[in-house]
Amino acid sequence: MTVTELASPNFKPESAEDAFAAIPAARAALENVDVIEYIGTTHILQHNGADVSHELRSIATIVWDKVESFHDFFPNSEAFKAFITPLIPYIASPAAPKLFDPAPGYASSEHIWKELVSHIYLGQFGEKKTQVLEAWKKALGEIGSGEGKDWFGYGIEADEGTWVGVLAGESVEGGLSAERVQELGVVERWIVKRMT
Repeated sequence: MTVTELASPNFKPESAEDAFAAIPAARAALENVDVIEYIGTTHILQHNGADVSHELRSIATIVWDKVESFHDFFPNSEAFKAFITPLIPYIASPAAPKLFDPAPGYASSEHIWKELVSHIYLGQFGEKKTQVLEAWKKALGEIGSGEGKDWFGYGIEADEGTWVGVLAGESVEGGLSAERVQELGVVERWIVKRMT
């Protein structure tokens, strides 16, 4: 089963532009790692409703063939070192990768990250794991989300007890209503744009 990794490094504000310029070289170091099904980077446009596009923050999205492949890679493999080395001068604090398995009814998240814009919602389900997934699907029905334009996963390992939902499209418009966000118990939300 594939595993989706989300990681958001904290770049030093004074060198964020240089960090963004270094991202393609870092990403290129992973393009031939055969256990990675997809690697992408996004520019965070909004965080919890606030415009943060000027801060030049990023989320890396990596889809692994299985969780063991992630552990073989992070944090001591040569491939990881090749990936992180171009970014080290710009990182204020390292990213803590978050890992997610697909929820029932969902497969790999690879397709979702290929869209131009994504709305990402992160929450905790407590004792209501199934109910949160049902509420997510109900919310999608209300906004008329297109087939294949969403993905939902459950956190594993250190992120157990959390969930992530992603809506993809071509613009920052749309997304879940404030009422639905509250009903789902969303802790954080981002609007991100795929970097080329």
